[in-house]
This record gives sequence, structure tokens and C-alpha cells, in this order.
Amino acid sequence: MCIRDRYQRRVHGESNRKTKTKMLFVVRHGERGDDKGEKPLIHGDTHLTSHGVDQARETGRYIRSKVAQYQKERKEESKEPMTAIILTSPWLRCLQTAAGILETIGPAHENAIHLEEALGEYLDWKNYDRIKHRLNLFTKPEEELKKLFDAPLKKSVLTDESLIHSREGRGYPAMYKRINLVFELCAKLLLEKEFPKSQYFVVMVTHGFVLDALLHNVFSHTMRSGIGYCAIIESIDDTDENGNGTRTLHNDGSNDHLKRLATKSS
Repeated sequence: MCIRDRYQRRVHGESNRKTKTKMLFVVRHGERGDDKGEKPLIHGDTHLTSHGVDQARETGRYIRSKVAQYQKERKEESKEPMTAIILTSPWLRCLQTAAGILETIGPAHENAIHLEEALGEYLDWKNYDRIKHRLNLFTKPEEELKKLFDAPLKKSVLTDESLIHSREGRGYPAMYKRINLVFELCAKLLLEKEFPKSQYFVVMVTHGFVLDALLHNVFSHTMRSGIGYCAIIESIDDTDENGNGTRTLHNDGSNDHLKRLATKSS
């Protein structure tokens, strides 16, 4: 039985209105430099290895092929290619992964990656304040940013609602609430309300624990042990604003799409 058959989830009931299908890809960052003994480019914030950058680019190609396949299945191949909205955690390894995906994914909103603080790997906002101060991304000169990742960086395309709610409390329960909220905002607020007429899909670049949290809390799926680099959750959401309809899990956090890359490098 395939992933899409096993984990298709009817959220409430049949929808009585035509819904806009929403595609979301949640991606873990690529291979970390500190796993290979490389000295961080920024103190306390590891970067990607060169192989990690290749993983990110391969992930962009894979996502583009999956979106094209989906359009063909829905007989939408004659339409313009769908446009990616790329959101990323503020940690450097995620920024570099998002930049690599941007290179190969095709059309992207504003041809940029969008910083979404709520996707970060920290248990409370004191942790984030430290990394935000260290990176200071939006005050760095463009030439300095290009030394870290070569992609235009924009503010989040979500509303401040995600940050208001995600700043409540600390620890794992608050973190899971934050992650679930961003996922729901992407499906409902971003794709259904802010971009309702155009063909968009969302790519969220984040950390392994985020994929675990979403598998467990959103899809009621057993959490994986050992989420691999550039592992992906693929979600097709056919629910309406009342939550009626289905949400289908097409990929439960594997990184099988990188096998071709491993074969090429061996």
C-alpha cells in the first residue's frame, strides 16, 4: 500500500464547495558542516557541506518534478508552471538549503527565499533572539550575505499572527504548537487567502524535529527515528475554510530522492 493510500486523512467531512488544492513540501536542511568536522562560518551556527548544497539542488529538481507530475495528473499540464513560495528557518544551514532549492525549482515568488522565524530550531524565543542578533540578516550588506548564501532574502510572506501565537510559552509543547500553526497558516492563510487566484505551492525549509512534529501532530503518523538530510514531507490539502475535505500525505519524511545523487558521486 502506497503512502498516499495509507495516510490520506479525511479531516472532517465532505466539502460542499469547490476547494483550492494546496501543495506543501516540508524539507529538512542538507548535510551539516559540523558533521564532517568543518569549522563554522558563523560561530555556533553550522553551514552546509558542498555535498549538502548538491542535496539542496537535487531536492529542488525533485520538487519541481513532483509538481509537474501533479499538474499532469490533474490535467493541468497546459497551464503555466506553478510558482514556489519558499519559507526558511533563520539558521544558516536552512538558508543555504533554501538557496540551493531556489536554483533548481523553477519559478519562485519574488525569485527569493522568505525568512520565517517560527520555523527555527529553538524551544523558546530567548534562543532565537541570540541567533537573530548573531546573524543580523537584514542589516548585513548584500556582498556579505552572498558569502553565506547566494539568494535574495525577503521578509516572511505570512502575517505577524504566526509569531504572536508562537511566542506563547516554552519547551516542546509550545514548539509543536508553533510548528503546527505555521503549517496551517501556509495552507489556509497563505495559499487560500493571500494567493487565491494563482497557482502557488509552499516549500518550508526547516529542521528534523519539525518533520517529526508534523508527522505526529498533523498526520497522526508514527514519528521516524533519524530524519535524513533533505528529507521531505509532501502534503496535498483539499480542505476548505471549514476544514472539510481531505489532506493526503505523499511522502512520510524520506529522502529517497537523493539516491540518484549518491549514485552519481560514487
